[in-house]
Amino acid sequence: MNSQEIKKILSAHKIWLETKPPWTESKTNLRNADLRNADLRGADLTGIYFCGADLTGADLTGADLTDAVLSNANLTVADLSNANLSNTYFSCSDLTGTIFTLEFKKVIWFRNATFSEDAIPWVILNPRYSDCADTLTFV
Repeated sequence: MNSQEIKKILSAHKIWLETKPPWTESKTNLRNADLRNADLRGADLTGIYFCGADLTGADLTGADLTDAVLSNANLTVADLSNANLSNTYFSCSDLTGTIFTLEFKKVIWFRNATFSEDAIPWVILNPRYSDCADTLTFV
């Protein structure tokens, strides 16, 4: 997906965020999207579905991923520094080499995810770690 397509989608998503009734789910669907090396710094990605998306090397520094669903996503070497991860789902995702900050403790679900060993301090600080621990892989 090129940067123009991403801008168009995020523009429509911004309008939806500003006008949505409070009970609706996101209309923005980036399932299986190719977002390798995408520059999403500071983007409002609230509630977007990224299931199966390839975000390898994506820069998500400072992005708002509140309520985003990244199940089965590839976030290998993605940068999530200072991203808002409140209620974010990372089930079955590859987070090998992904850069985290303390915000990871706000992630709601990450069963069957794969992490680099250097992410262990961030992962075990998550209040749901005990619910997911036996399903995690560290490489």
